Amino acid sequence: MTPDQQNMNNMCSHLQRKLLEPDGIYHALWQALHDDDTLSAVVRSRQLHIYRNGKKIIILAGKAQPKIIRDDKLSQLLATDSFAHQRTDITLNRITETDI
Repeated sequence: MTPDQQNMNNMCSHLQRKLLEPDGIYHALWQALHDDDTLSAVVRSRQLHIYRNGKKIIILAGKAQPKIIRDDKLSQLLATDSFAHQRTDITLNRITETDI
């Protein structure tokens, strides 16, 4: 399930471009949100919070680095070679639930 259009307007414009444009670095994640019924997403504080089966796995922001909350096949997509070739200036941060 993906955020509705009203929530999309609340999302950071940088993040919108990274998700929605075919050459955006998060476009594969956006497609996965549409294809996988166990995934859902909510826009909070202009960031996209992605959940699998109700448990938060990733937080994406426009200019900030992606935050991986839980290891998941979707978070592994961020670490793939194809993602790394598109952007070399992004490193992945791992945070714990107590950081949230």
